[in-house]
Amino acid sequence: MQTTCRVSRTPGSPRRRSRVPRAWRDTLLALLSTSAVGCITLPEPPPRPLEAEALSKSFDQPSGTPSAAEVSLVLEAMDELGIRYQTALIDSLHSAVDAASQALGERVSAPEDYTLAGVVHARTDCAGRDTGEIETRADGVLELTLAIENSHLRRSFEGTARGCRLIVLQPPGAMVVDLDFTAAFARDIGIGDPVPESLVVAASAVEGSLEQQGTPPVSFARDALVARRAPDGSTEILVDLAEVIVGGKGTVVLVQRPNGEHAVRGRNGTWTCRANGTSCGLTTH
Repeated sequence: MQTTCRVSRTPGSPRRRSRVPRAWRDTLLALLSTSAVGCITLPEPPPRPLEAEALSKSFDQPSGTPSAAEVSLVLEAMDELGIRYQTALIDSLHSAVDAASQALGERVSAPEDYTLAGVVHARTDCAGRDTGEIETRADGVLELTLAIENSHLRRSFEGTARGCRLIVLQPPGAMVVDLDFTAAFARDIGIGDPVPESLVVAASAVEGSLEQQGTPPVSFARDALVARRAPDGSTEILVDLAEVIVGGKGTVVLVQRPNGEHAVRGRNGTWTCRANGTSCGLTTH
């Protein structure tokens, strides 16, 4: 259990009528300070997945020093590593948390007059859309648990994805997946504010099936996946070289940029390649 203190609300603060759909309002829980100073006990401790907040350092400081031949092998394994589908997962989480922040902003009047603390439970489909009939959709369900501390959504949060259908267009395909995750934005989020672009996600207990056009579904399972949306909109995944190269050592970061270019970043610099994975050149740090 956690205890927090309430603070008084400025008398006469106007209340706005919420325009948030009922399906969102019913999934949000926040403890609002509306009376004299005192203390209350929160019904559950807010999540603090600090390990997710620390993951960005792993992307900024990869330990491997790949050669040109090893970079080619990493790029050949790109489809197997699933970077396009991890991009779709990050898009879904980004949209869901952004919608939760906006919904809270509409529900809480004059948040500057409060000190808020508590837990937000948000539920949406895996496309990040608001719906009251999530169970009838084919997209699957995202369940998010977010902390409110000092009137901000904490940057790190946790949740689950069940039956999430992640769709990519080039080449056409879909992945249906179950997983647990922790995630972290680059900073805490003001109530009602847009969320930052950068987001790191660590998924575990990953199971699902991959459906490529013209081929039967293929089942898969992985213990863990780690991906990040960089501030420039690139998708990055952390790759253990030993998983894709016999005798490989250390980690590298596989990057898919918005312009279609790919890159592999290691301790010795960044290998940047054309969209078709050829003509890679090394730029040292």
